[in-house]
Amino acid sequence: MSTQGSKDLEVELERLGRSHPELEMPWSEFSRLTWDEVETLIKKLPDEVKKQTRQLHDKVNPDAATKGGSTMEIPSIRKGGEILKQALSAELKNDVKQALALYKEGLQALMLGIKDLKTPKSKQAVRDLINKYMLRAEQLMEKTKAEKKAQKSQAKLPDVSDWNARLHIFKTVLTSYEHSLSEKELQELAERSEGQSLAHILITLREAMHQPLRNALLATHFLKVNDPSGQLPYLWQACQGTDKEAVCMNLLEVPAGQWKPEQVNYKHFDLVFRKQTDRDFGSSSSYNSVRNLDALAGINSVRNISRATSHITEIIHDSPELSDPNAKEAK
Repeated sequence: MSTQGSKDLEVELERLGRSHPELEMPWSEFSRLTWDEVETLIKKLPDEVKKQTRQLHDKVNPDAATKGGSTMEIPSIRKGGEILKQALSAELKNDVKQALALYKEGLQALMLGIKDLKTPKSKQAVRDLINKYMLRAEQLMEKTKAEKKAQKSQAKLPDVSDWNARLHIFKTVLTSYEHSLSEKELQELAERSEGQSLAHILITLREAMHQPLRNALLATHFLKVNDPSGQLPYLWQACQGTDKEAVCMNLLEVPAGQWKPEQVNYKHFDLVFRKQTDRDFGSSSSYNSVRNLDALAGINSVRNISRATSHITEIIHDSPELSDPNAKEAK
């Protein structure tokens, strides 16, 4: 800095010192202050004076940021620092959701403020801070995922030897999908699945929910039906060739997204139960039949059914009532 420039800054400091005793000091002493010390010094001064003092100090000591200083002059960086302190506090209180949200907000504020910094050192100081807290947030997220995974693996599965537990499994899974089973039919499914393991019951559900697709693949005639969503003029549903409005066609000729599967009903489960034998039930052939259907994923409805049935196990895990004895219905 030129001699004249230094003299101008010294004059400015003397002017501020005459109005505010807190700033009445030798120029040599002021120039050695860190930004934190300046902030403490001007804490009770008017906002306009604070601004002038910060600008003056930044001119004489632009590298103060490396000592924890001038970066705080940038509003977004000051805000980011305050938010990150709140995030740390939330993390210590085990409020993970709030902590992660605050980490994200605080880091965004810091990244927004970098462009307003004047020196490479101050920019690098903020980048280092961002990397530090980003790593902390990622570690917290990974820790949370690991804990959830551990809890899920330790989740108590329903005792399928109990009739009420089996009934709850059928009810809970089918609640998420369209079906026409009555209460009496659901109870009969619980009765007929006696002796099956949880894995067997899940296979039964998967197979039954694929029956509408199997029927459509074998169908030679379809008819137009109303689209419940009202997005299309009509949909196509498999029917008997004797139906008055039946059109001779197969499923692959139905335009993508225009097939309407029939609702899962008791006949579909009855067919699955009758096909099950001690020799092949639960074998890989049961799963292969599902994978063969998935090969037709070019049809949107097929893909949707496959995706939906893959969530059956998650539904079981996410339904506490399945393992809560107090939630069981009386037979």
